[in-house]
Parts: sequence; C-alpha cells; structure tokens
Amino acid sequence: MRLRKRSSAEPAGAQPHADGDAARAAYDAVAYPSYAFPQTHPGRLAAQAKLFGLDPAPVATARFLELGCSDGGNLIPMALDLPDATFVGVDVSGVAIARGRAAADALGATNLTLLEADVAALDHKALGRFDYIVAHGVYSWVPPAVRDGLLETFRACLRGDGVAYVSYNAKPGAYLRAPVRDVMRRATRGIDDPDERVRVARAALDLTARSLSAGQHQRGLIREYADRLRDRSDFGVFHDELADVNEAFYLEEVVEHAQRHRLEYLSEADLHETAHGNHPDEVMDALDELAGDDELDREQQLDHLVLRGFRQTLLRRRETRRSDRPRPETLDDLYASAEISPAKRGATLTDRSHVQFRGGKGATLTTDHPDAKQALAKLGDAWPAPISVRDLHGDSAPAVRQALLAAHSANLVQLSTHAPPIANEPGARPRAREIARRQAESGGLVVNGWHERVALGDELAAYLLTLLDGTRDRSQLAAAMREGGAGKNAQKRLDASLDQLASLALLVNDL
Repeated sequence: MRLRKRSSAEPAGAQPHADGDAARAAYDAVAYPSYAFPQTHPGRLAAQAKLFGLDPAPVATARFLELGCSDGGNLIPMALDLPDATFVGVDVSGVAIARGRAAADALGATNLTLLEADVAALDHKALGRFDYIVAHGVYSWVPPAVRDGLLETFRACLRGDGVAYVSYNAKPGAYLRAPVRDVMRRATRGIDDPDERVRVARAALDLTARSLSAGQHQRGLIREYADRLRDRSDFGVFHDELADVNEAFYLEEVVEHAQRHRLEYLSEADLHETAHGNHPDEVMDALDELAGDDELDREQQLDHLVLRGFRQTLLRRRETRRSDRPRPETLDDLYASAEISPAKRGATLTDRSHVQFRGGKGATLTTDHPDAKQALAKLGDAWPAPISVRDLHGDSAPAVRQALLAAHSANLVQLSTHAPPIANEPGARPRAREIARRQAESGGLVVNGWHERVALGDELAAYLLTLLDGTRDRSQLAAAMREGGAGKNAQKRLDASLDQLASLALLVNDL
C-alpha cells in the first residue's frame, strides 16, 4: 500500500464535511477495491420484496443507486448485464471514483454514473429517485451524521415499492470480535504509515494468539480470528479492524433508526438468515419459547441464539404494505436456480418415497411429493441456468411452490426476478461473459452470470476464457490451447475446461 495524493475536487451538490474529509483522506490514501456482491443484485432484492407482497420495479429498466460504491466493482458487472437499467454510484474517495470511471469507460458501461460525494451532504433532488438502493459495508464504519445521511437518502430517493439494502456489524456476535480489535488498535497507537500499521497489527494478534494458555476461554476465539485475518487483504484490515469507527448494532436499533426516517423493516437479503429460515429444530424450539409471534422480536432473539455478527437488512418506505410472512403464490413471477441433486443415486422421483436433495453448500431438503421431486431434479439438471417457476410446477402449483420456498429458506434454491442468459453447456462456438474475459486477462477472480466472484483454478482455464468471444469453434480453441501449453492433451483439456467454465456460470447463450 502506498499513500496517494488526496483529490481536492468537490462534486456538484456536495458540501465539505469534517467526517467526510477524514474518510476521504483514508480511502484516497489506501485503496479499498469493491467487488461483486450477489445479494445486492436488483433481481435478488426484487425477489425478496415480491415474497413479502411488494411490487418492486422491473429490474431490466430499474434505477439503482449504491452508496459507498468505491471503484464500482459491484456496479460495473450489473450495468453491463442490464444495459437498459440506470446505475449510479456515490463514494467519498475521488481516487476510487476515478479508477471506477476508467474501468467503466474501458468496458463500455455507458449506463453507469460514478460521483464523488459525501453521503451526509447529498443533494437528493439532483440525485433523483431510485427503485433499489444499496449501502454495503458502510453503516458500521461511519460516524452518526453519515448514518443519518445514509438513511435520509434511502427515504428521499427510494421510489414507491422500492427496496433499500444496508449491511452492518450485528450484536451480539460482534462482541466476540471486540477483544481482537482492541489488541490490534492498541498495538498500532501512534503509527501513521498504513503498511506499518497493518504489519504491526498482524504481528500483535499472532503474538497474542500464541501466548494464550489452553485454559483461557478466549484462546480459541482469538486464534481462530488470527487465522482468518491471515487470508484477509491488507486494505481490509486497515479499513475495517483498524478503523476509527467500527460499531455494531442490534437489529432493533437499526430498525428504530430507520423508523425515525419513515422507513420500515422488510426482511434480510437472504431468507435463510431470517426467522423464516430452515433452522435446526432446537433453534426453532428455543425461538418459539423466547419470542412468540412478534417478527422483529423473533429476529432479535435469533441473533442471540446463533450469535450473529453481521446483518444484511432490507428496508422499505413506511407507507408500503407488507405481508407478515413469505407468500408461496408470489413465486410464479420469479426464476429459480439451484446446484442440487438427490443425495442417493437412482432415487425414485415419480412415487411417494422420501428423497433427500443436497445442495452445493451442504444444505438439504427432503420431500415425498412426486412433482416437487421432479421440479427440484429439473433445476439441478439445468444448473447454472435459471428456470421460470411457472415452468416448474405444471399442474401441482401449490406443492411445488411450497417445496421451492422451503428450499429457498434452506439456502438450497436461489430466487430472482432476473434470468441471466447463462448457458449450462458449451456450444459449438462457446462464448463467455465479456467482463469475465477482461478480468481473466489480469488474473484473479472473475464475475459470473449470477454476480458471484469465482476462481478459475488454473492459468490454462483463464487463458481459454479470454478466447471465448464466440468467433472460434472447438478445433480452433484446441489449437490455441495446444499453443498455450496444453500439448498433446489439448482436446481433453479443452473439453474439461469448457465444462468447468459452464458449471461456473461463465458461459452465455444467445437469448
């Protein structure tokens, strides 16, 4: 990390703000690149809103705002995938905004505008109204005035049945990280150089973890956290663990703050993380005993039971009407996708035998309904491509809807109002997502059709991905692979790599 000169340019509509100046200096000095966060995609936000009875705007032509967008790593892939939608990003760092503008221009994201501005001093009238607003990784790391500005922007700029997303460190789980943060901050008092601060902080944490005796109850926690931070980027440690502001909140505190800005709770970004999720029986029994029927109380008590340390909360305008629980009939307007298959090979799908389905993340669901079993198997066969829920349920709509909702609650099935053109097998002239091809040229992770970051595994697969612009057939690609280092096994490597890229949702069809 190197210190960078602070940009002095102020955008139209933003006024100087003391807290904003400090944040700008920190983020201009040490870049904090942004990435794709699938839970913030408007298709997924809209699906959650639909489940609870709202009527969110069509994603294809929506207006989307991200507060704290950094260099547009989350926005640019969405803007390219939804060319008729409008995207706006705001960040206090002029350096990050300049970097994002350059990337957007290079990729041709003409429907994206990036603005340097302080969230606490935005001109809402000039900014306009939006169907979806996202603030990921901002709320816990800014002073109270900026948190107020963030929620006021939600209220002032959110349209009708629009959805606002805010993530934050949550109590009580965040309490467990407090000793670790104290160790790191105390060790770095008086150190201004970012590189030195991170180096000293890591060393202090490692030393503390090694010095704790087996009998001390903090030993496992601190050692586990030290191990996790070894894989954390330096800029992440600098801006998160070592940040001057890093606060945690109970859900009820965030909801109360939102209500002061005439906003109300909608759900969480992922249904399986709510009290409507498919939790272990002992957790649900304890929840029934502790909380009763009040939804927000159940959500807060769930945080205590699972020691939740991070929340991704969705908010809505106060005047919108919301269902108390997810409505299965709303699934007909959605698309489903799932990396799922029967746990046992040869399972019978046409009778009333119980069949357990297992997902790529280890979650499971058991059902005995023939149409539900066949619908889940059809989803697995189509993976990673989406299927319309209407096309899945046939003449057994209630049973299939209920099974899909249960699978979604168990983190087995993902729902969206958006169906990206994902190919589940390579064609004669395979074509990959343009942004993924560009990202593969520089190495590292790439963004797939579900707005997820995925690893390619090896350099040869990355090289192949750069070639998949739809102009080359299999023989031409095999020749290129041979020249690229695959040797005599070029055809075999090509077939395996193409199948891998398809399974990662990196290939597109021509819908």
